[in-house]
Amino acid sequence: MRKISSFLAATGIWILLLCGCSAEKSLPEMTTIDPEKIVETAFGMPPCLESRPTLSLYEGYSSDIVYGEVLGMEYEEGTERLRTSKVYVQVFQSIKGECEEGDIINVSIDQELEAADVFYHSPGCYDYQKPEIEKYTEEELADLYVQYVEFSDIAPVVGQKNIYLLSSAETENEAEPDEIKTYNRVGGPDSSYTEVEEGRFVNTGRIGSFTLGNYHRTGIDLEEIGEEYIYSMDELIDGIERAENGEECEFM
Repeated sequence: MRKISSFLAATGIWILLLCGCSAEKSLPEMTTIDPEKIVETAFGMPPCLESRPTLSLYEGYSSDIVYGEVLGMEYEEGTERLRTSKVYVQVFQSIKGECEEGDIINVSIDQELEAADVFYHSPGCYDYQKPEIEKYTEEELADLYVQYVEFSDIAPVVGQKNIYLLSSAETENEAEPDEIKTYNRVGGPDSSYTEVEEGRFVNTGRIGSFTLGNYHRTGIDLEEIGEEYIYSMDELIDGIERAENGEECEFM
């Protein structure tokens, strides 16, 4: 982990931002990193689920539902890897809860980065991952990363737009009014919908499963996903409203 340790030696914190932005609340100072330096994705352990939960279940657990865009990611140094500590999201539309348009929030997402050369020589590097990594020399790998994500999740990247079903991670008096508040996705990647085309959304967990987490590099074949799993904003909002009224919504 020589590259990671030396990079963080001065500050202990690494923040990833890939483009400029303006917002009402100020973000921490950001460091520009090329997303193409993340050359592979590794999954954590899969959940023991017989089938994907529906929108109705997650709506019931959510305090806030927002449509927003990723502004940047903040990482902190862990024992072996960089741990995601913050994913900053600007709210474009509040569908449920107290968030307002223009707010900046932190969505807590459990992910990590590891130097690609360390990952390649570890037992966690599977045969199907090696061809992608072997495209690079050892010297190049020392400046590249592998991203660890929750099973069926995808890496957040700046500009990515999602509908998040959230629960507040703050107690009532824990956050000051001018602070950026922290929220958790109520059900991991299955409780968010990623905008794959303008106005068209697919469940994030479904995208992660189809792309093995590499959506930020590979994109996705929507024909393979199936039209029945692609939703418009109006369809999702209607489903959320029906779920709020106690009706079953089978969106997955």
